[in-house]
Amino acid sequence: MARQNLGDQRLGQTNQRGDRLELALACDLRVAAWEAKLGLPELRLGLLPGAGGTQRLTRLCGRAASLRLILGAEMVDGAEAKRLGLVQWGAPSSELPAAATAIARRYAALPAHAVAAAKSCITSASDPARDGFREEIEQTGALLHDDRTRVLVRGFLDRSDRNGAERWK
Repeated sequence: MARQNLGDQRLGQTNQRGDRLELALACDLRVAAWEAKLGLPELRLGLLPGAGGTQRLTRLCGRAASLRLILGAEMVDGAEAKRLGLVQWGAPSSELPAAATAIARRYAALPAHAVAAAKSCITSASDPARDGFREEIEQTGALLHDDRTRVLVRGFLDRSDRNGAERWK
Protein backbone atom coordinates (compact mmCIF):
# COMPACT_ATOMS: atom_id res chain seq x y z
CA MET A 1 0.00 0.00 0.00
CA ALA A 2 1.47 3.30 -1.05
CA ARG A 3 0.02 6.59 0.09
CA GLN A 4 0.39 9.96 -1.56
CA ASN A 5 -0.32 13.25 0.18
CA LEU A 6 -2.33 15.68 -1.94
CA GLY A 7 -2.58 18.48 0.57
CA ASP A 8 -5.80 17.82 2.48
CA GLN A 9 -6.52 14.72 0.41
CA ARG A 10 -5.00 11.25 0.64
CA LEU A 11 -4.67 8.73 -2.20
CA GLY A 12 -4.02 5.11 -1.32
CA GLN A 13 -2.97 2.51 -3.84
CA THR A 14 -2.67 -1.20 -3.23
CA ASN A 15 -1.95 -4.37 -5.12
CA GLN A 16 -1.33 -6.46 -2.03
CA ARG A 17 -3.49 -8.83 -0.01
CA GLY A 18 -6.02 -7.29 2.35
CA ASP A 19 -3.77 -6.60 5.31
CA ARG A 20 -3.59 -2.88 4.59
CA LEU A 21 -7.18 -2.19 3.62
CA GLU A 22 -7.89 -0.37 6.86
CA LEU A 23 -5.17 2.17 6.06
CA ALA A 24 -6.56 2.61 2.55
CA LEU A 25 -10.06 3.14 3.97
CA ALA A 26 -8.71 6.16 5.85
CA CYS A 27 -7.70 7.74 2.52
CA ASP A 28 -10.06 10.03 0.60
CA LEU A 29 -9.20 8.46 -2.73
CA ARG A 30 -8.31 4.84 -3.42
CA VAL A 31 -7.07 2.92 -6.45
CA ALA A 32 -6.41 -0.83 -6.50
CA ALA A 33 -4.89 -3.31 -8.87
CA TRP A 34 -7.52 -5.43 -10.57
CA GLU A 35 -5.58 -8.47 -9.32
CA ALA A 36 -5.48 -7.27 -5.69
CA LYS A 37 -7.16 -9.23 -2.94
CA LEU A 38 -8.83 -6.82 -0.54
CA GLY A 39 -10.79 -7.55 2.58
CA LEU A 40 -10.91 -7.49 6.34
CA PRO A 41 -10.21 -11.12 7.34
CA GLU A 42 -9.66 -10.46 11.06
CA LEU A 43 -12.75 -12.44 12.11
CA ARG A 44 -10.94 -15.63 11.01
CA LEU A 45 -8.55 -14.94 13.90
CA GLY A 46 -11.30 -14.10 16.38
CA LEU A 47 -10.55 -10.38 16.04
CA LEU A 48 -12.28 -7.28 14.74
CA PRO A 49 -10.84 -5.03 12.05
CA GLY A 50 -10.34 -2.67 14.97
CA ALA A 51 -8.28 0.09 13.35
CA GLY A 52 -11.45 1.75 12.13
CA GLY A 53 -12.36 -0.95 9.60
CA THR A 54 -15.90 -1.57 10.81
CA GLN A 55 -16.72 2.14 10.85
CA ARG A 56 -14.98 3.32 7.69
CA LEU A 57 -16.09 0.38 5.55
CA THR A 58 -19.71 0.88 6.63
CA ARG A 59 -19.58 4.62 5.93
CA LEU A 60 -18.04 4.07 2.51
CA CYS A 61 -19.92 1.02 1.26
CA GLY A 62 -22.99 0.68 3.46
CA ARG A 63 -24.16 -1.88 5.97
CA ALA A 64 -24.82 -4.70 3.50
CA ALA A 65 -21.32 -4.64 2.00
CA SER A 66 -19.78 -4.35 5.48
CA LEU A 67 -21.74 -7.33 6.74
CA ARG A 68 -20.71 -9.31 3.67
CA LEU A 69 -17.02 -8.49 3.86
CA ILE A 70 -16.47 -8.37 7.62
CA LEU A 71 -18.75 -11.17 8.85
CA GLY A 72 -17.76 -13.36 5.91
CA ALA A 73 -14.06 -12.43 6.17
CA GLU A 74 -14.35 -12.23 2.38
CA MET A 75 -11.55 -11.16 0.09
CA VAL A 76 -12.49 -9.43 -3.18
CA ASP A 77 -10.48 -8.49 -6.25
CA GLY A 78 -9.98 -4.94 -7.44
CA ALA A 79 -12.95 -5.03 -9.83
CA GLU A 80 -15.35 -6.11 -7.09
CA ALA A 81 -13.78 -3.59 -4.71
CA LYS A 82 -14.54 -0.86 -7.25
CA ARG A 83 -18.10 -2.11 -7.71
CA LEU A 84 -18.65 -2.06 -3.93
CA GLY A 85 -17.15 1.41 -3.53
CA LEU A 86 -14.03 0.33 -1.63
CA VAL A 87 -11.93 2.03 -4.31
CA GLN A 88 -12.77 4.65 -6.91
CA TRP A 89 -10.37 3.40 -9.60
CA GLY A 90 -8.73 0.19 -10.70
CA ALA A 91 -5.85 -0.67 -13.00
CA PRO A 92 -3.79 -3.70 -13.94
CA SER A 93 -1.07 -4.33 -11.37
CA SER A 94 1.66 -3.42 -13.85
CA GLU A 95 0.00 -0.04 -14.50
CA LEU A 96 -0.99 0.76 -10.91
CA PRO A 97 1.89 3.12 -10.04
CA ALA A 98 1.38 5.12 -13.24
CA ALA A 99 -2.40 5.25 -12.74
CA ALA A 100 -2.02 6.39 -9.13
CA THR A 101 0.53 9.02 -10.12
CA ALA A 102 -1.75 10.37 -12.86
CA ILE A 103 -4.67 10.58 -10.42
CA ALA A 104 -2.48 12.23 -7.78
CA ARG A 105 -1.20 14.82 -10.24
CA ARG A 106 -4.70 15.67 -11.43
CA TYR A 107 -5.98 16.20 -7.88
CA ALA A 108 -2.83 17.98 -6.68
CA ALA A 109 -3.24 20.53 -9.50
CA LEU A 110 -6.58 21.71 -8.10
CA PRO A 111 -6.66 24.86 -5.92
CA ALA A 112 -5.98 23.69 -2.36
CA HIS A 113 -8.31 26.26 -0.79
CA ALA A 114 -11.24 25.10 -2.93
CA VAL A 115 -10.40 21.43 -2.30
CA ALA A 116 -10.45 22.06 1.46
CA ALA A 117 -13.82 23.81 1.19
CA ALA A 118 -15.30 21.02 -0.94
CA LYS A 119 -13.99 18.33 1.39
CA SER A 120 -15.49 20.12 4.39
CA CYS A 121 -18.88 20.34 2.65
CA ILE A 122 -18.78 16.69 1.59
CA THR A 123 -17.90 15.66 5.15
CA SER A 124 -20.74 17.76 6.55
CA ALA A 125 -23.24 15.85 4.39
CA SER A 126 -22.82 12.78 6.62
CA ASP A 127 -22.56 14.63 9.93
CA PRO A 128 -26.00 15.17 11.50
CA ALA A 129 -24.55 17.84 13.81
CA ARG A 130 -23.68 20.05 10.81
CA ASP A 131 -25.96 21.81 8.35
CA GLY A 132 -24.31 20.86 5.07
CA PHE A 133 -26.41 23.21 2.96
CA ARG A 134 -25.57 26.18 5.16
CA GLU A 135 -21.92 25.23 5.13
CA GLU A 136 -21.95 24.98 1.33
CA ILE A 137 -23.43 28.46 1.02
CA GLU A 138 -20.88 29.86 3.49
CA GLN A 139 -17.96 28.11 1.79
CA THR A 140 -19.13 29.31 -1.63
CA GLY A 141 -19.32 32.89 -0.35
CA ALA A 142 -15.86 32.65 1.17
CA LEU A 143 -14.42 31.25 -2.07
CA LEU A 144 -16.06 34.00 -4.13
CA HIS A 145 -14.33 36.59 -1.94
CA ASP A 146 -10.96 34.82 -2.02
CA ASP A 147 -8.38 36.56 -4.23
CA ARG A 148 -7.03 33.21 -5.44
CA THR A 149 -10.48 32.23 -6.71
CA ARG A 150 -11.00 35.61 -8.32
CA VAL A 151 -7.74 35.24 -10.26
CA LEU A 152 -8.76 31.78 -11.47
CA VAL A 153 -12.27 32.88 -12.48
CA ARG A 154 -10.91 35.97 -14.25
CA GLY A 155 -8.47 33.80 -16.21
CA PHE A 156 -11.24 31.38 -17.12
CA LEU A 157 -13.54 34.17 -18.30
CA ASP A 158 -10.76 35.79 -20.32
CA ARG A 159 -10.09 32.49 -22.11
CA SER A 160 -13.82 31.92 -22.59
CA ASP A 161 -14.29 35.39 -24.10
CA ARG A 162 -11.35 34.86 -26.42
CA ASN A 163 -12.59 31.42 -27.46
CA GLY A 164 -16.15 32.68 -27.86
CA ALA A 165 -15.02 35.59 -30.06
CA GLU A 166 -13.06 33.23 -32.30
CA ARG A 167 -16.00 30.88 -32.54
CA TRP A 168 -18.29 33.63 -33.91
CA LYS A 169 -15.88 34.95 -36.53
